[in-house]
Amino acid sequence: MSSIAWPKADESVIDAKIEKSEEIIQDLAKDIKEIIKITKTQPETVHLYTAPNWKYQVYDIAQEVGKPNIGEIISRSMKANIYDNKKELSKFATKTGKSFNKINYVGKIDEVAIINDAKNFLENELNAKIEVYDEPTYDPQNKAQNATPYKPAIYLE
Repeated sequence: MSSIAWPKADESVIDAKIEKSEEIIQDLAKDIKEIIKITKTQPETVHLYTAPNWKYQVYDIAQEVGKPNIGEIISRSMKANIYDNKKELSKFATKTGKSFNKINYVGKIDEVAIINDAKNFLENELNAKIEVYDEPTYDPQNKAQNATPYKPAIYLE
């Protein structure tokens, strides 16, 4: 009996950012459905707020630091002067330090473009209109501040 070898994956065609993009959309659909279930509402519009650049910069610093060293992440973020609100920067850097090793960070992704590409899928899946913001021009509940890289903030209306 001869053994047949399994096909080998072609590593050169694997794109971590494309895989992460798909994961973002799947998680977003799941999270929104969960909020709809918990709130027992059917929104007409789902507002999605993507993370600002400075939060990606904190992630970049966390990746450079390597191990979860909160003090080092805060210190480097402050020195890099990536955000004016030092209190919010420190809070986010602390949160990043605690959770970063659970995130498969593949670098900055254009989340607005990814969500817009998947807009039809999401609108059909959720039976609601999707609005995406990279700047929170409309944010009555101040949800945008909760956005982190790969995890847009959600507001149902």
